[in-house]
Amino acid sequence: MAASKCENGAVNDEQSTDQPPRRGDPDSVTGLTVQAVHGPRAAIQLVRVKIEINGTTYKCGWGETAFPLEPGRYQVTVSCRWLVFPHLGRNSIVLDVLPGKRAVVRWTPSLTAFQKGKIEQLA
Repeated sequence: MAASKCENGAVNDEQSTDQPPRRGDPDSVTGLTVQAVHGPRAAIQLVRVKIEINGTTYKCGWGETAFPLEPGRYQVTVSCRWLVFPHLGRNSIVLDVLPGKRAVVRWTPSLTAFQKGKIEQLA
């Protein structure tokens, strides 16, 4: 599977591009993986996901996005733009990235524009 880059350089595995595939075991690298999973609304897959890590915004596609990070505490906020709503399903989580470990976060947008999306730490 080819890897593509988000606006600010994170690696997204869902979209194919002319970038070379990642090599090595991504689980062995210290960092964060964000899984943005959409539900049955097929049209929402046309918009990009906004991932904020300690205030830095990345606009990425749906699926898994890997961020190489130094060990430490991070606030991760995920949302997407939908119609006139700039932050559909916006929700945050604070997590610790440990040396040699990869933290995994899964976010699912809300069913309505007035609810927070579901965000949880998987690993």
